[in-house]
Amino acid sequence: MKILVITPPLEILNEVETIHELFQRGLEILHLRKPDYDSSRLEALLQRIDSKFHCRIMLHAHHNLSVKYRIRGVHFPVSVRENSDKQSHLNQSTSCHSLVELEACEGHFEYCMVSPVFDSISKPGYYAGINTHALKRCIERSGRRVVGLGGITDETIRQLPGNCWGAAVLGYVWCHESIRKRMSSFEKLLAGAEKL
Repeated sequence: MKILVITPPLEILNEVETIHELFQRGLEILHLRKPDYDSSRLEALLQRIDSKFHCRIMLHAHHNLSVKYRIRGVHFPVSVRENSDKQSHLNQSTSCHSLVELEACEGHFEYCMVSPVFDSISKPGYYAGINTHALKRCIERSGRRVVGLGGITDETIRQLPGNCWGAAVLGYVWCHESIRKRMSSFEKLLAGAEKL
């Protein structure tokens, strides 16, 4: 099972340094999600991330930057999913917020994130809404690559179905102020994922 990391919506202390360290410790996919950033501000952030890691970044907005910076791919939240390009050479992902929505989602996406599987860490009051047994059956039926999101920790990751392609995390890594503690959380997730 892969571990994906989503950036916090607002810039935080040592964010770029943490991103570099995550990549150096084996992070395959980073979702760069800054909903309030305009194109120039997001580009400035991209320029601060070592270009050798750009091929592991999925952009949530300002997809036009993907070509200039040789980004891994682009993410389409449900609100703009219809804008996805089935013929694109870029990897594409999307978000779903129910199993019904996941089953109805078209199949040209590399993977679909489904949330919230567990109570969110980064969004208080955003409670678990995905039954893990039903999720397992849904993945079996569809054959789709699915990434569980919401409340992922070193303990809850063990409750994800083994046929999940990945687990995406935000709060469990970024809730810490120190890079060392962020890395400790990330490495616990990697160890948990290896057992699934």
